[in-house]
Amino acid sequence: CQSMPPMNPLSLSKLTSSMIFQLPADPAAGMEAREVDIGLNIKFERRDMAVPHLARRSHAGPWEYSRECRAQLRAYLTAFPEIAKGLAALPPSQMPDAASLLRLGSAPAGTSPTTYFNKVVKWLAARPPSSGALTKSSALALPPVVVAAIEEAAEKYIAAAAAAPYVAAAQVNRVEVVRFRV
Repeated sequence: CQSMPPMNPLSLSKLTSSMIFQLPADPAAGMEAREVDIGLNIKFERRDMAVPHLARRSHAGPWEYSRECRAQLRAYLTAFPEIAKGLAALPPSQMPDAASLLRLGSAPAGTSPTTYFNKVVKWLAARPPSSGALTKSSALALPPVVVAAIEEAAEKYIAAAAAAPYVAAAQVNRVEVVRFRV
């Protein structure tokens, strides 16, 4: 995406899957040391799993991301530009600790990693669910809006059939095809 900062493939992969940081205790905030996942949990490389309408593995091998996925990623990186800058500044094969990521991302001096990443976790929890279970990344799946349209058409057909069980097929309302772009 042209509107996003440059990011190496490992950073993009980690961000769209799981990115776990060990946060130190913050006695001033009354927080104990803990692990947090600041990834979007859209796809998982090792398990070859993804949320179908957000990401898939192409036949050529690399991951493909839908517009909705790119919009989520853009919103995330806009809300937390320090993460975007920190990831863009990394060498291709390195993943830093939480404090180093903030430092690389030009976070204001004195920014507590615990406080900052707790904001990220709250932001991630507040976003709408991805509305899809993980499936094999190579599986073909329909977006939720299409599944809802099919279910609605099936319910109409069942209702029509129950009301007049001997109606000729030509009398049953035709299902309209919904065109959409993912």
